[in-house]
Amino acid sequence: MSRLSALEGAVQGVRKELLDEDTLGSLSEFYYQHKGRWPRGRRKA
Repeated sequence: MSRLSALEGAVQGVRKELLDEDTLGSLSEFYYQHKGRWPRGRRKA
């Protein structure tokens, strides 16, 4: 699951600053398909 760890690192590192809404949506969907939950609960608003 190193790929998933890399994905989480990318999400936490890049966040929303460099990601467009479309890209973020696709990434969230990809995250949801593999983890079974949305990453919104992990990031601090």
